[in-house]
Amino acid sequence: MDRLYITSEADRSAVAAVLLKNKYTVRSGSQRRTGSRSYDYFLEFWNEGKKPVENKISIDEEADQLTVATVLIRNKYTVRCFFQKRNGVKEYFHLEYELNLAAKKEVEE
Repeated sequence: MDRLYITSEADRSAVAAVLLKNKYTVRSGSQRRTGSRSYDYFLEFWNEGKKPVENKISIDEEADQLTVATVLIRNKYTVRCFFQKRNGVKEYFHLEYELNLAAKKEVEE
């Protein structure tokens, strides 16, 4: 199960919609920051039919891939986008992502 920390409720909803559209099971949640009254909000997701691959999301449409990539970058992730071309047509999109080091420290504290 992967977890994405996303601050904005609208962004969490947009990413959840794309994940659901691409056959992922999605759960939202929050956890209190240590020593603080603030909360970190996140989405947990997994795909029952596929072998789990950490920090990778398979997305069918390019527009959805760009939506998710934009949200992740806005939330301090480093994102790499991949696609495959067949007969001049882009298909098989996926994103690889990693939480930036500074953001990792914030989440861990």
